[in-house]
Amino acid sequence: MEAIKCSYSNQFTQPTKLNKMTNLIIEKSKISETLNKGFTTQKVVEVKEKSVYGGKLIYPNNEQAILFADLINKKTFSTRDLSIIADLGFRIEIIKL
Repeated sequence: MEAIKCSYSNQFTQPTKLNKMTNLIIEKSKISETLNKGFTTQKVVEVKEKSVYGGKLIYPNNEQAILFADLINKKTFSTRDLSIIADLGFRIEIIKL
């Protein structure tokens, strides 16, 4: 079995069912994006940016954002998390407090 380089990290992983499922989800999102090109509706992920002890933390603010946070098992998002969500075709709206 040949090692595959992950697109979002520098680590090499062996192909697994999870990798195949992730690729399938990404392909489905690309297909749905292609089919919906003529429409203006796009799912929005709203996040709140709070300053806590001088650092900026990004919290989920709507249902889609909460679902993504549950999916990655975190209470806050990193900028890397948001860039991956944006790559999946979601629009990110940041509310600064």
